[in-house]
Parts: sequence; C-alpha cells; structure tokens
Amino acid sequence: MDPAMFTVLFSVTAINAALPGPCTNLTASRTAVAGQAAGMRITLGVLLANLVLVTITLTAMHGALTVSEQAFSAMKWAGIAVLFAMAVRMLLSRSADDGPATCAQHGMSEVGAGLMVGLSSPYYLVFLLALLPQFIPAQMGIATVMTVVAIVLSGAAVGQLGAVIVGLCSRGVLGGRARWLDRAAGVCLIGFAGTAAAAPIL
Repeated sequence: MDPAMFTVLFSVTAINAALPGPCTNLTASRTAVAGQAAGMRITLGVLLANLVLVTITLTAMHGALTVSEQAFSAMKWAGIAVLFAMAVRMLLSRSADDGPATCAQHGMSEVGAGLMVGLSSPYYLVFLLALLPQFIPAQMGIATVMTVVAIVLSGAAVGQLGAVIVGLCSRGVLGGRARWLDRAAGVCLIGFAGTAAAAPIL
C-alpha cells in the first residue's frame, strides 16, 4: 500500500471521527458533566468498537466472513435501538451522576456506553464497513493489516480527543450548569437514530 494512501486513510478517519455524531456528542456531553476521566473511558469504548468493526471489515475482505445485506440491516436497526435507548436515558436522568454512561443501576459502564454507541454509530458502520474497503487492497500482508488497524484507531482517537477537549472547555465555561449538554446530546442521538432509520442500506 502506498505510504501516501496511509496518510489519506488517517486524515479521512480522523475527519470522520471528529464530525458531530453519536460518539462525539456522547463524549463531549459526558466530559462536560462528569469530567475528563469519564470522557476518556467513553473514548476507550469507542476505540474498542472501532477495533471490532475494522476486524470485521478486514476479515470480510479476506473472504473469511460475509457481511450480507440482511446482516448489515440487522446491525443498522440494532444500532438505531441502542442510540434511541441511550438518548432516552440521557433525557430522563435527573442528576449529573445519573447519566447513561455513569449510573450503575443502568448496568452500563462508561467504557460500555462508548462501545455500544461506537458499534451502533451510522458514521462508523458506513465508513468502516462500506467505505474503508475502497481505500485498501483486498490482498494484504499481516504488516499492512496491522498498519491499517493502527491508522484507523489513531484517526478515531484524534476525533475522540477533540470531543473530550470540547467537553472540558464547556465544563470550564459552564461549570455546574453543563447538565443541559447531556439533554442536548440526548436530543441529537434521537436525531441520529432517525437519520439512520431513514437512510438506505448501502
């Protein structure tokens, strides 16, 4: 693979990860409400989701796994359900410590929340399962595979760290009044779920 293509892949992955979407909204809002540690734990979950999706993509490209239209549709609708459930929890939570990513009674840790939203994000599903194969050759050695995985994770990390920084700036400016960001993020997640539901399967 041409080194220049690695640079393009990193840039496109970072831009995709930084665009306003379910992962960046969740990360920024929870960082603003619960602090940097919460944002970093959500980021870890999102990166784990990226690793899972990249692994599925590369495995499918090597012919060891087939992602059918039915399977893609199932992933899409499961993702929509997750986004909607996360949004409802964010909108109904009553305090800064009762958000979907921190409350133990919901049975979901911050890492788990990042993982679930990352796996269900229409942005990542479309980019990693549909567009990533356009950037890389079907026949790759193990070194190239590892490089592609590292580049995709690095790009996603850049986007996520940007969301953490936005959340920290909001926390510094708004202080204890940052709770409304959780509500706004909940509304955005519902919007993303609706957009994903209306979008055709690629």
